[in-house]
Amino acid sequence: MSGNTLPRLQFEDIQKLFVPIPPLEKQIEISEHITAIRNQAKQLQQQAKDDLEKAKQEVEAMILGDD
Repeated sequence: MSGNTLPRLQFEDIQKLFVPIPPLEKQIEISEHITAIRNQAKQLQQQAKDDLEKAKQEVEAMILGDD
């Protein structure tokens, strides 16, 4: 700590931090897994939009009496 009584992280302290880096194969595996999850999320969002639109049309048809 330096300066006021507030704890502050000094740049020198950050430089001393050890950040483990997984092997390249593991990084690729993680990246592919995240990409798959994102793609699935996009598909689910689109499906939800489609289902909502279908539900709106069904409700509108019920209101208007168009069976």
